[in-house]
Amino acid sequence: MRPALPILRDEAGFFRLTVYAQGWDEARDEPSDSFEPVERLDADAGWVACLVAEK
Repeated sequence: MRPALPILRDEAGFFRLTVYAQGWDEARDEPSDSFEPVERLDADAGWVACLVAEK
């Protein structure tokens, strides 16, 4: 079974989907203000991410 996001991307006519996830500040033990592109996210109770799709 294919993951849902690639299926939706293809059906909507987009060719690329980039996920940006909020980083973590280890020194302060809290979320950072930066978002970095990611291929995978660890299982967690929650995370903040932005999806960017290109046509």
